[in-house]
Amino acid sequence: MDERLATWFEMTGGLVRAVPAGGAPGAGVEPLWAPGLPERFHKARIWVQGTHLHVTAELAGSLAAGRYRFTVQARPVLSMDVTARLIFHRSLPAASGLPALVTRYDYGVANHMPAQAVYLARHASDGLWMAGPKAHYWVPLRNPRALLLWAPAATVVSRFGLLQRNRRRRDFGPVATRYPDAPDVETHLVGIRGQVQLSEQPLRGQGKGHGYGNVAALFTPLVKPAIGRAWVERYRLIWSWHRRRSRRLVVVSTLIGGTFRTGARKYVIDYARGALPLKLPHGVVRDHVQVRPFSFVTQNTWRFNPYTRGWRQVIQVLPVPGRTLRVRAWLTCGTHLISEIWAYDILAPRISH
Repeated sequence: MDERLATWFEMTGGLVRAVPAGGAPGAGVEPLWAPGLPERFHKARIWVQGTHLHVTAELAGSLAAGRYRFTVQARPVLSMDVTARLIFHRSLPAASGLPALVTRYDYGVANHMPAQAVYLARHASDGLWMAGPKAHYWVPLRNPRALLLWAPAATVVSRFGLLQRNRRRRDFGPVATRYPDAPDVETHLVGIRGQVQLSEQPLRGQGKGHGYGNVAALFTPLVKPAIGRAWVERYRLIWSWHRRRSRRLVVVSTLIGGTFRTGARKYVIDYARGALPLKLPHGVVRDHVQVRPFSFVTQNTWRFNPYTRGWRQVIQVLPVPGRTLRVRAWLTCGTHLISEIWAYDILAPRISH
């Protein structure tokens, strides 16, 4: 296809993926995701009209059947407008994505790194980003010991994505996969709202999980499709490997460790790249941490980080035996939120990585 539009457009089974010029293969999109129910595309038709690439395809499976249309444009960024018209044969499962963003995550810098690792990082995306009505959320990805399905935030979203914020080539090494060039993938839903669940499963062998990779961000609409009635959905996918401009600080890295003596879990969160905090006196910035259900926070410190020109927050939380703890951290200036909300669940020791 014309390189002005995209390096390539890929449709494999129930997976769709595009790569912007200069990028490398990364996260993909499954327009309809459900465990054990692999819906597949067939009868695809492709044509070019002006600066747009158009693709139509039929989707068939035991859960639903219908037609998708993809319109791809690469100026100024690679965008893909998606229109779906489906008829559902069965109720949408609780664990499902309409759509789902899927990626591969093995380990990151000081984050679940195995002892035999040659390089510091190995992942196509390193976090889930969500835009709620009042705040943006950042959820670091993980490679767990057992399958996890959890909701990082109860907020209703209309935008979310799987992003690759660590693009330092020295961390990934000279590997053919070119992970530093893997694009971010964002979904902008049109006229529909819902919630996002995160499905994370162990990466085994080459990481062949459900369709692609081992991590899936699942969008579930607040009003689910009715059986036997036409379901129409529209959204836009944005594929880009350029850094997003943000007024607020964003989480650029999370370092994970612990204290052997007490068993406390330690998290070092770096916020940077925001425009507003650089104009503020350092003393007016305050950090916050919230743990539910209640557990002792044995450390909560923050300071300006001259290396990132942002702020570093260090928190240490005592785990509760047999319980999963929901931890949230963020920065404020007065009553104003000036950062993303960092969200992470501390798992019970028997299933944590």
